[in-house]
Amino acid sequence: MTVFREEFGRLYQRFEALGLPLFVGGSLAAMVYGEPRSTLDIDVVIQATPPDAERFVSAFPPREFYLPPLEVIRDELARGSSGQFNVIDLASGLKADVYPAGEDPLIAYGMAEAVEHDSRGQTYRVAPPTYVVAMKLRFFSISKQDKHLRDVRSILEVSPELLDFERVGEWAQRYGVEDAWLDCQARAGEE
Repeated sequence: MTVFREEFGRLYQRFEALGLPLFVGGSLAAMVYGEPRSTLDIDVVIQATPPDAERFVSAFPPREFYLPPLEVIRDELARGSSGQFNVIDLASGLKADVYPAGEDPLIAYGMAEAVEHDSRGQTYRVAPPTYVVAMKLRFFSISKQDKHLRDVRSILEVSPELLDFERVGEWAQRYGVEDAWLDCQARAGEE
């Protein structure tokens, strides 16, 4: 399935040039394993620490990209997996939400198990489907937004053979959303 628009490639290549471990997560990763839906951003999870902040400034020149000030990037990287900042491609308006990996065990799993996905002649490192489902369940536990469960049901319909159901169940239990996980399984593919 081709879910990566051409403009995403330009942005992704800049992140790859940082030379840091990374993967694409969020709605783009959910679409790789599920059904397409509209999105205007790319979620990038990256193994970076405060000393790496200068790499971002070098990789995203201000003539072409919006990037927060260096100190903000350092501060967000110092927050580990609680940090977040944006990069915006000024030519296309596309936005990347950047999430430091930190020490989060689910993100560590995603980083270790990320898969190569080819789209339009470019290769992307994409979060594994088990991570995507577990993270969608985590976000549901926080936000109670059904869009996360729709993504889970879509993945269960399109790519169930790629999931480690036991591992997802463990994460669902950790986040207190076992019932939501069981309901998604019973209603795979439903809107």
